[in-house]
Amino acid sequence: MNIKQLKPYSFWIVVGVLVLIEIGFLIFWGQTDEAGHTPEQVKQTLDKEFKNLENLNTRANAGDPQGRFDPEVPLDIKNLTDKYLITERWKAVLVPIVQKYNQQLDQVHQDLIGRSAILHSPITDSEDPSTWYTAYESKTREILTALKSAGSLVIPDEIKDDGTLLTENEHIRAMAGFFTKGANVPQANEHALLTTRARIAEKISEVLIATKGHIDSNPVLDKHVPPPPESAGAVITGLDWKMHTSKDDLESGAVLYEATLTLQGSVSALVAVEGALEHVSSPVLVVQGVTLSEKASWKPGERKASSGEPMICAIALVVIDYTNSHAQTVPVAGAAGPVTGPAPISANQPPQGAQVVQPPAPAQLVQPNRPAPVQSGLPSQPGPPGPNGAPGFRPPGVGGQLGNFNHPTAPPITTPPKAEGQ
Repeated sequence: MNIKQLKPYSFWIVVGVLVLIEIGFLIFWGQTDEAGHTPEQVKQTLDKEFKNLENLNTRANAGDPQGRFDPEVPLDIKNLTDKYLITERWKAVLVPIVQKYNQQLDQVHQDLIGRSAILHSPITDSEDPSTWYTAYESKTREILTALKSAGSLVIPDEIKDDGTLLTENEHIRAMAGFFTKGANVPQANEHALLTTRARIAEKISEVLIATKGHIDSNPVLDKHVPPPPESAGAVITGLDWKMHTSKDDLESGAVLYEATLTLQGSVSALVAVEGALEHVSSPVLVVQGVTLSEKASWKPGERKASSGEPMICAIALVVIDYTNSHAQTVPVAGAAGPVTGPAPISANQPPQGAQVVQPPAPAQLVQPNRPAPVQSGLPSQPGPPGPNGAPGFRPPGVGGQLGNFNHPTAPPITTPPKAEGQ
C-alpha cells in the first residue's frame, strides 16, 4: 500500500494517535483538580460532606433538646451534642451556667489557698540566720514539750536530760521531723522550707495530742498484770521527709510535701490517729497509705509483764500547698462567638491580682555527724548515708528516700515493770 492509498485516511490516523497519547497521559500522569486531589479523593470528600449535611438536617428537625442532661455523665453529653443542632440559642442558656460554675471553681481555689496559708506563717519576721534559728529552736521546743507532756513523745532511759535535750539532741528532735543545727545555722534561703515543715509537724503534733484510743482489758492475762489505761494515744517515733523536687508538683502549680510518719501504740490509738489525720482540712493533708506491723522481737518474759502489745504504724502523708496554684476555668463547648465571663488562665500565669508567694525552695541542709542509734526493741535498718559518710537509719517497714536528714530508730514504748511473784 502506497502513500496515495493512505491519504484519504490520514485524518483518522492523526485522531487515533492523539487519542492514544491522551490515554497514555491519563494512565501515567493521572487526573487531579486544582488542589491536587484525585477523582477518588474528591468523591470521598463529597460523600463525607453529604453525610454531614444529612446529619445536620436530622439534628435540625429534632428541635430543642428535651429532658435533663447531666454534664457529669458522658453519655448525656454525647446524646445532647450528637442528636441536637448546636445554635446561637444555646449561648443564652449555657453561658450563665458556665459562668456560675467558674465562679464556684474560683471560690474553691481561694478556699484551698486559704487552707495553705498556715504553711507559710512565719516563725519570726527576722531574716538574720542566728535570730531566725533561735526563734525556730524555741518554737520546736514548745511543740516537743507539748508532745512529751501528753505522752506522745517518749524519751529513752539511755538519754539523760541536761536541760538542752529538746533543743540540741538531734535524735529526739528528728523523731518529730525537726532540724538541728550543726556548726552553722540555716541560711535565709533555707528558712521557707524549714518553716513549712515545722508547720506540718505542728499540725501532726496537735492531732497526736488530741487523739486517744480506747483500750479494753485482756481477759486472758494474769490478774497480777497491771490493767491498761482506759484510753491512750499513739507515740511518735519518726517523721521522715522526702526530698522535694519540682517534678513532684502538680500541673496547676500546687506544691507537694511528702513524709512518712511512724507511730507506736495500741491498734485503737493508731487507727484513731490515722482517721484524725484524714480529717485535717488546714493544711490540705492526704493519707496515701498505712502499714501496720508488730514488734519484731521481744525480751524473754516481756510480753507476760505487759497488758497490751504496742504495734508499729507507718503512715505515708502528702501535704498539698495551693498558695501558687492557678485557678482553672471551663470554656463553653459548642457556643459560637465570644463568650463573656472569666477568661481562661494560662497554665504558667497566676490569676490577675493574686499575691504571688514564692514556694519554699528545696534546701540542702547541712547536718553534723549522727549519734549512734539507741539500742531498743525495734531493729534499725540501713538507710541512705548521712553527711560526711555517717550511716543513716530508718524505722523497720518504712521505705523510700528520707528527707534532708536521717535519724536513728526510735525506742519502743516502755512497758510496765513485771509484777511481783510472776
